[in-house]
Amino acid sequence: MSTDSNYGNWPASGEIDIMEAIGKSHGKVFGTIHTDAYNHMKGTQKGKSFYTDFSEWHTYALDWSEDTLTWYTDGNVYNTFAPDNVHDSAKWPFNRRFYLLLNLALGGNLGGSINFNDDQVMEIDYVRVFCLDGSTNCKTEKITCCDKCPGQKYCSPKSGNCYGEKKSDYYDTCVVTDDAEPAVETTPGDSSGDGECCSSCGGAHPFCSTVSGECYDSKRKDYYQSCTTTTTTPCVGPQCKTIKIMSYNTEYKNYDSMMHGYAAKIRGVAPAIVGLQECQNRDGLAGLSGYTANKDTGSQNYMLFDPSKVTFVSGGKLRIPRDNFAERFITWGQFRLGDAVIWFFNTHLPHNHNEAASSRTHAKIAKMFLEKRKELGAENAPTVVVGDMNSHASNFNKVDGGGFESNLQANGFTWAYTARGNPGHGSIDHILYSTPHWTHSDCKDSGTGGSDHTSITCDLTLRVVEDVALAQVAKYA
Repeated sequence: MSTDSNYGNWPASGEIDIMEAIGKSHGKVFGTIHTDAYNHMKGTQKGKSFYTDFSEWHTYALDWSEDTLTWYTDGNVYNTFAPDNVHDSAKWPFNRRFYLLLNLALGGNLGGSINFNDDQVMEIDYVRVFCLDGSTNCKTEKITCCDKCPGQKYCSPKSGNCYGEKKSDYYDTCVVTDDAEPAVETTPGDSSGDGECCSSCGGAHPFCSTVSGECYDSKRKDYYQSCTTTTTTPCVGPQCKTIKIMSYNTEYKNYDSMMHGYAAKIRGVAPAIVGLQECQNRDGLAGLSGYTANKDTGSQNYMLFDPSKVTFVSGGKLRIPRDNFAERFITWGQFRLGDAVIWFFNTHLPHNHNEAASSRTHAKIAKMFLEKRKELGAENAPTVVVGDMNSHASNFNKVDGGGFESNLQANGFTWAYTARGNPGHGSIDHILYSTPHWTHSDCKDSGTGGSDHTSITCDLTLRVVEDVALAQVAKYA
């Protein structure tokens, strides 16, 4: 619930239900928002529900960024909300302080009549709040529309518009100095035009948000400020043709308590790029391990990289058939390795149910991947594919038509390594690469770090720096 009710009484100042359950609908869980534009009184509420087993413990989580809300249960995404205008408080009042509320209510319009014949118990094991960097000592800063109105005395926190006079009581009052000038639009590389939010990025990130103050490696929003990077020097020389890559399923259970072990494992292996599966706290793990996140991959199958070994260019995601556990994707990142451009793909393939019920689904996904790679212009570029591929879903590639791995192998990929396991699961985590571009060495299980999967690694060396790879930077940067 809103701490200060900046935009007015409920629901104008917003409400986020991370988990709401009703006794009369046993096992049903809701994740919902309430705003002036979206609420049940207008029949416009935004939310989703599902059924679960209340006899078992579950985790419920919310990932709250400057423009998106994402709901999780037991590590699986089940609802997202992103408004079409974050500056419209009727749709997005979630740029102000909120407090956590644990509430057990009886009756009411939603709960209905009260029946005390059955026991209703509310049990909570823990409540935790984590900052974007994974720490727990978050500091709230006042967000005001004045930041975008230099030289103006007032601004509207609802619309973000600037005004010379206070036409409405709720307008924010801005401090105006004699030398105030309109903000100057900056371009990448223009150090003289660095925005104020750049000071928190330490020269390690090329962009920052003037709304949240967070730092980013790609310009996902038009209003992001460009910052001068000073701490990362792209790798040059023959040693830059070899990198260590890693695939790591970090088990979703009790994630934040296990995250230090996962981070220690990544630091110990020291890969250039690591593809993650089941990761529940991308930025927290990145902060603990000292790595940078590719923030263009959506809400799962994250990847982290060491900017001293590779330079991030761009990223994305491809939706593939899902199972009963979660939506499924193949994610990617485009990187510079010395003077070459490489592509790194990461996935967590589905089990045999829901859209992926057929044992031939993995072969279909392989075809989808190859088509996407061609569409991206990466067909002839150095490519790496890693992930938890749940190979049992294709009877370990023995089904008629093969599985994901065998189909890639038949289309110019080397199947470099499969996890041995014990400890950790074996036979389902893999590393593959485009045969014309790489050779491999020192592939191995590299330890669990506390997960139920072992991490796996390979050292990959470029055979040839492709001229076509150099040309792709201009197209996709």
